[in-house]
Amino acid sequence: IEGKSILILRNHGLLSVAKTVGEAFVFLYRIETACRHQIDAMTGGAELQQISEVTQQKSIEMGLSMYGPGGFIEAGMEWPMLLRQLERAGLDDYMR
Repeated sequence: IEGKSILILRNHGLLSVAKTVGEAFVFLYRIETACRHQIDAMTGGAELQQISEVTQQKSIEMGLSMYGPGGFIEAGMEWPMLLRQLERAGLDDYMR
């Protein structure tokens, strides 16, 4: 998956590679959330509207600025935030 961080394996799930376990988890967390939203939208029964090429390109650019080189993941911001959410919810078993 040269130059990429996520691989979707048909009928097998997701694969993520990154510099750290935290980065790999964040990639998986984000793609799993996006997939869940897609499935929820598709099961709603309404006809889905295709977004324009311009909107698609802008979304890609915004995603790369946040999650690409120099973004949240590389800066190590999102993984600690997710751990703090677990701790606030009382789900800090991972620390043991």
